[in-house]
Amino acid sequence: MKKILGLLVVVALLIGCNKEESIPDGDRTTIDLVIGGQLRGDVNRDDVPVWVKDITIDVIHDQTQELNSTTFTLVDNGSGEDGFRVENVLYGPSTINAASTSNGWRKYDSYRVNIVNDTPQEILQNFRANNPYATYISNTLTPNINTDESLYNLDMTTNHGRIISLFQISPNAVSSAYITVKSTSSVSESYVEAIASNKAALFYWSNENAVDGETIVHTINIHHRASGELLSTLTVNNLVRSSRSTSTIYTISADEIIKEEQGFDFNWQVWIED
Repeated sequence: MKKILGLLVVVALLIGCNKEESIPDGDRTTIDLVIGGQLRGDVNRDDVPVWVKDITIDVIHDQTQELNSTTFTLVDNGSGEDGFRVENVLYGPSTINAASTSNGWRKYDSYRVNIVNDTPQEILQNFRANNPYATYISNTLTPNINTDESLYNLDMTTNHGRIISLFQISPNAVSSAYITVKSTSSVSESYVEAIASNKAALFYWSNENAVDGETIVHTINIHHRASGELLSTLTVNNLVRSSRSTSTIYTISADEIIKEEQGFDFNWQVWIED
């Protein structure tokens, strides 16, 4: 499901405008974007995701290349107006685009977490409660703006995703072994040492680099609890998928990994939690 921005064109002719003059001084119009908001400044969030900070609308007149750009900051307290508006837009063939910025939690890191007071599922849920980092762009519209009332729709989509992975040692191995976890992507590495019975390693990735098709490789080293000797090495991969948050619990024994995915949904291109 994709979020649709509706653009309602409302005529607002400039006083004293001569239709025989050149296009830059010609008839112009006001474009209303029906999501909740007003001309410039703060707009009500309504059903826009909480991790979207603002939306910028660009209207480019094809012949003159005049750019009309307006940024709308989203607010949650209802203090904004209802109905986005871009004024002073030239009539004629134009190109319309929209893009958003994000106020989500930008993070690429690993953590040692305590699994005595909270279950692995509860820990994952706590990290999922952070707003993901995701920016959205629209499809490109090329309307001929020449009517008093025209409705334009923009589909807002994101290429960003999120990875949350938790690693714990299985009860049947905890008395004789501990694990270390190294998480590596094309961007960076993150490392957690010496995880035993009451701890788990958690990896979190949600930032501008967490885009569709990126892969994180987790290398799990299993060590003898007393001597520290390396017993075996296992690897698992997580693939970043657009508009999807993949949350997984891995339970490691002496020679295998048991995988348990957790699933939840967001909306506004549909953001999916696995």
